[in-house]
Amino acid sequence: MKVNASQNTSTTVYSTTTNKSIHFEEVLMNTQILTKENEQASNEVYKKLSTQYNVRNATFEEIVDIAHALYEADEMTGKEVTILTFDYERATNYMKQHAPTPVSADFSMYETVANANGKRDWIEELQARAAKALQYGDLIGYQARQKIANTLKQIDEYAHSTISTFDDLQNSKLTIEEANAMVDEETAIRSGLLPEDAPKELHDYVHSLSLREKMHLFIMLAVQDIKANAYKDHNGHWKVYSPGDSNYVDIFKLPDFSYTKLADLMLDDLEFQRKYMEIDEYELGLSVLTHFKLIAESNE
Repeated sequence: MKVNASQNTSTTVYSTTTNKSIHFEEVLMNTQILTKENEQASNEVYKKLSTQYNVRNATFEEIVDIAHALYEADEMTGKEVTILTFDYERATNYMKQHAPTPVSADFSMYETVANANGKRDWIEELQARAAKALQYGDLIGYQARQKIANTLKQIDEYAHSTISTFDDLQNSKLTIEEANAMVDEETAIRSGLLPEDAPKELHDYVHSLSLREKMHLFIMLAVQDIKANAYKDHNGHWKVYSPGDSNYVDIFKLPDFSYTKLADLMLDDLEFQRKYMEIDEYELGLSVLTHFKLIAESNE
């Protein structure tokens, strides 16, 4: 009972904590259901496209169709579609015809070479464009192109997936234990941003991050990987060594590597990028990386 001193009357105060808790649980449950439904729909889009196209060997017209399908499924933004569907061949021909100075007949705005049928590896193309943007200090351009490359990789992953649905599992000859082991291994690979031998406290910290925070950390780690592995080929095109290439540099295995130094490099890049970012995005990235550095310092 709460006594009102001015009027000498009593007023009963009822707690709404229980009701709020119930309401929150309902909202959380509905949100989880919607999230699972959205993920399932998203997976179906990538799986369907993987059966129709080969992003590792596609024409420009095919990549345009893929971009529009991803946009209709809310898997790609309008800006990303514009980047992916910009006609480099048409732009190249225009430059050859109208440039004020002569342009070599071999000149191309593409970073990779198409085969005789006009098909190219679009993941490699977008990664090369990302690497070029990074070398020129264009981190926004790098992130945009790398994100598109990662989206195309999801299609490629489904194309090479041997077991992607329950029906596939039923029709396979794998035991339940073997299938579960494959799922666990794939989950670990997709969710692990850091090597297995990273300090447990850093693994716990990464695990505690929201999806948006993990994306920030993933992008900043990817920038370090690209910077260590970007190179120009004999045609002057930017490319990136991939894991498995003989010249690939694993940034986590460099002689002087430490997670504190890695954090400092990522913070330096964040500061460089600050003028191109919205304030809330910058502050989020700063928070994620600052906590990452504090944990790294406490373990070294």
